[in-house]
Amino acid sequence: MMSRSRRSGFTLIELLVAVAIFGVMAGGLTVFYGMVFGSQYRKFADLTVANGATFVRRAFDSAMGSATYIQDPAPPLPVSASYLTVWTNRDVDGSTSLVTTVTPQFSYLCCTPAGACTQIYLYQGSAAVPGNCGDAPAAGVTRTLLVGGPGFQSASLAFYRPDPNLVQMKCGITLTDKRGLKHSVELWTQAVMSANGQK
Repeated sequence: MMSRSRRSGFTLIELLVAVAIFGVMAGGLTVFYGMVFGSQYRKFADLTVANGATFVRRAFDSAMGSATYIQDPAPPLPVSASYLTVWTNRDVDGSTSLVTTVTPQFSYLCCTPAGACTQIYLYQGSAAVPGNCGDAPAAGVTRTLLVGGPGFQSASLAFYRPDPNLVQMKCGITLTDKRGLKHSVELWTQAVMSANGQK
């Protein structure tokens, strides 16, 4: 009697089952990694807009905390202005130094470009205040970008001055992440200048 040799291998059904199991596992991993990285993108974008609002608020608080003269906006202001200019070591007239041996310093907080704000800057120094927000700083002036850059869709900055010593600020920031989702934050704050009262 002749013996038949059996060939070892996989049947077509076994191969189809293995491919199906591999496909389900690969799909599951894709979904898992998509959820993990999607969550990271969300957290990063939320943190970015929150940090931008924090930078703007700190700049505003610092400028108002040392201000002795508020140049702009002028009170009372029925509508908003997109910039704030305050000085230290300036008297209420804006031209006289309180301490003659100390050079007056300004802080200028602004939004650019006009009408379609995407960047918020802080200028500080002792030379002339810049003519337009976003201009290159003059000698003796520093320019700091507080909000803006890749992904930022829009920003808004508005100052209100209902009282000579009171300035209110509203700031909004919107960022679009890599997946096209928008992340926004809005900040309202105010500060009273108490170092040298305005008239």
